[in-house]
Amino acid sequence: FGVGIKENAGKSIVFYLICAVLYLLSYFIYSMFAVPIVSYAPLFIFAFIIFPIFLWVLFLNNTYTSHFAQLLRNGTFFYVKSLGWSLLASLMCFVPIAMLYVPFYFIWLKYVFLVLFFVFIFPIVVLIMTLYSNSKFDEYINKESYPDHYLKGLNHD
Repeated sequence: FGVGIKENAGKSIVFYLICAVLYLLSYFIYSMFAVPIVSYAPLFIFAFIIFPIFLWVLFLNNTYTSHFAQLLRNGTFFYVKSLGWSLLASLMCFVPIAMLYVPFYFIWLKYVFLVLFFVFIFPIVVLIMTLYSNSKFDEYINKESYPDHYLKGLNHD
């Protein structure tokens, strides 16, 4: 566990910082413009392009030892190759944030939902994302670059 943290922590921190800066920049642009199309565009770009690529990069970083630029390139490749699943995973990650803006008559109901989401639904979403990303890595990376690892651990006959 410690070795894994030691190997992946540096790049993960850099990716988290880049993602945070891009989110803050998009939120800053959102707050500066009064025209809805102009103000919401950076937030949509972040939510539907940058964040899904960020998720792919995180899973790639945990699985493969690659350089920073190669992780970004591969993350973009997987985003484009599995656009529907990437957007769905991104939306599931933004559900709790969206729930903070939904008005409820009973405020406690919102927080009960958030707790239930983080305890029951979010771990299942992360598990599904991990399994799906590993199957895609096996299909696109392991098949050519690591043939001795291809179809290992997956339920194939």
